[in-house]
Amino acid sequence: MVRIRGLLYVLERRQRIMDKFKKFIEQHKEKIYRIGRKNLAEEIQMIKTHKENIKKEQEVIDSIACNKCGKEFLQGDTCVEYENNMEFHHYQETGGYFSKIGDYIEFKFDLCDDCLIELMTTFKIPPQFEDTNYKDEDTQTDYEKWLLEEKIKGENKNE
Repeated sequence: MVRIRGLLYVLERRQRIMDKFKKFIEQHKEKIYRIGRKNLAEEIQMIKTHKENIKKEQEVIDSIACNKCGKEFLQGDTCVEYENNMEFHHYQETGGYFSKIGDYIEFKFDLCDDCLIELMTTFKIPPQFEDTNYKDEDTQTDYEKWLLEEKIKGENKNE
């Protein structure tokens, strides 16, 4: 008898929920149809936003110096236009356990394009190259050839 009452209670509860759901659907039929065609987040905004012009202080780079060659490049005039559009590469790393640099010692440095290329030409195993724009399969081979040409240029320059 207790089981039957429990079952009846569950069925009645389900029916009440279904009735509420049907009533909700009936009340919001047009809106639900529109939501079906639009993004729900656009139709029912839980977070309301607006746009404001906010001025905040920001750190701006005035110049960058290459840690290897020491050349300093001013932001704006020479950094972009210096010798075939020179670019800088920032490196930041932290030493791990048993590192000769030291546990959790962070170091940072910047290299200009010329110094980075010169450094890469000294590698016994060439670095991995990947074209992130075009996903070209020949990128590694092409850049290994290019790096070899740069190494030869550097050797001829030093002679």
